[in-house]
Amino acid sequence: MKTSGWIVFASVMMVLIGMFMIVDALIALINDEVYLVTENQLVAFDFTTWGWIHLVIGSIVMLGGFALTSGALWARLLGVLLAVGSAVSQVGLIQAYPFWSLLIVFFNVMVIYALLVHGSEDAATI
Repeated sequence: MKTSGWIVFASVMMVLIGMFMIVDALIALINDEVYLVTENQLVAFDFTTWGWIHLVIGSIVMLGGFALTSGALWARLLGVLLAVGSAVSQVGLIQAYPFWSLLIVFFNVMVIYALLVHGSEDAATI
């Protein structure tokens, strides 16, 4: 099955987002002092726990990006759900590292746009 350029874009971006989240998680697991925010933090637990959660989420997002290459409807729906979950999970890190978190949220919004607006386009029509 051929996939459109937007699906390929969303697939590559989801793999990159997953890898970024895994790197963030590994940093939090190796040295949780990097993301130390003491006042008014949005995360209800320490950043080591946050690291484990984001390691799992990042791995699932990366696998979802690989699944998008099939072009199947279930993969596009899963991609949207994973991108929304990834964007929401980054809210906990905004206070500790705002630029990086907002960049990942922006990439997730682009993935959602690509999958919802251009998800059903056929590669032959491009």
